[in-house]
Amino acid sequence: MVRKWLFRMAKSPWMGKIVGFAFQYMSRLIPVKRIVSNKEVFIFAHPQPCYPHHLILSPKRPVRSLQQLAAEPSYFTAIWSAAMAVHAGQPEIDRAFTLAANGGKRQEVQQVHFHMFTDHPLVTENAEKENGAAVFYQNEKICILKPAHPEWDIHLVIRSVSSARDDYLSGVLRCIDGLDAQFGIVQQGYSLVYQHNPRKNDQAMPVFHIVSGKKRA
Repeated sequence: MVRKWLFRMAKSPWMGKIVGFAFQYMSRLIPVKRIVSNKEVFIFAHPQPCYPHHLILSPKRPVRSLQQLAAEPSYFTAIWSAAMAVHAGQPEIDRAFTLAANGGKRQEVQQVHFHMFTDHPLVTENAEKENGAAVFYQNEKICILKPAHPEWDIHLVIRSVSSARDDYLSGVLRCIDGLDAQFGIVQQGYSLVYQHNPRKNDQAMPVFHIVSGKKRA
C-alpha cells in the first residue's frame, strides 16, 4: 500500500523533481524490491507492474530526461550493462524482453528511467530489418533508418556505425534533439525502445527504435 502511494506521489510534478535525489541518497529507505543498487544504477521491481517481470532502471542521481542523460552518457552505458546482467542472471527474463524509456509527454515521472519487462513487444523483429528501409541520417556513430513498414505513426530505427559501444550509446541519446526538431516527438511524447531477440546476439551493438504517436494495427 505504501509503495503504491509513493508511486502515485512520484508522478506529481513537484514530487517528480526530487525522485532522483531519493534514488541517490535514500535508496535503502525506499520500500521497493531492490534488484540492483550500486553507485550508478538503481533497479527495482515496479510497484504497480503493467507487464510480467516489470522492472524499473534509473541512474542513481537526478537526471530529468533522456536529453539530459545525453550530457552524461556513462549512466546510459551503466544502465545498459546492468540490464544485460539482469537478463543473464534471472531465469524468468532469460528470453525475449523489452527495454524502453519514455520521453516528452509520455514521461510521467520527471526522473529518467527505463522499463524492462517481458511478454509485451513494442516493436517486432521485422521492423529492425534494413531491407526496404531508407537512411534518414548517418554520422560516425549512428545510422537512423525509416523502416519500409513502420509500426507507429513515427517510427525510426537506430543502428550502430561506430565499433565502440559507448560512442554508439551516446550517439543514440544525442540524436533525440535533432529528431524532435524534425518530428516534434517531445511534444507528442515518444519512447526509446530496445527489443531483445534471444535468437540474435546484439547485446554489444543493440538496435534501438524511436517511436511516437499511435501504434498501427
